[in-house]
Amino acid sequence: MLYGCIPETELKSTGFELIQGITNTLRGFKLITENLSGSYATMGDLFVQVISLLLSLADSDDPIFSGIKSIRLTVRDELKRRMDGLENNDIVLIPTFLDPSFKEKYFSSKYIYEEVRRKVADAVQNLDLEIRNVESNEVVPVSKH
Repeated sequence: MLYGCIPETELKSTGFELIQGITNTLRGFKLITENLSGSYATMGDLFVQVISLLLSLADSDDPIFSGIKSIRLTVRDELKRRMDGLENNDIVLIPTFLDPSFKEKYFSSKYIYEEVRRKVADAVQNLDLEIRNVESNEVVPVSKH
């Protein structure tokens, strides 16, 4: 449809390749959007799919994507910069583990999964100890009579 709106003199082969590259890039996002809107999926379920899609697009050597290479490189570099340390970040790992829709596949290795499981178990045990300490140190209010 977009191609039909542009006069022939304005659309050269490189322009068509750029449109084709953008269309192919957006196709994956369209599928993810359909999955999110058409089911009970949560963003947590789709987060891994989105990151995987972006990284695969950024690393693709397909000539169709040549017109948007600088965009892909920027996306790849920014994703790597922002996401590389996520598996070391307890603020991300523990909620992912505790999420009711949790799946082991969200962790890249069994070691990381076991480490998060240990951290959650330790946190629960420490919380239990703190509650017991508070209960044993409670002060009984003195009546004013």
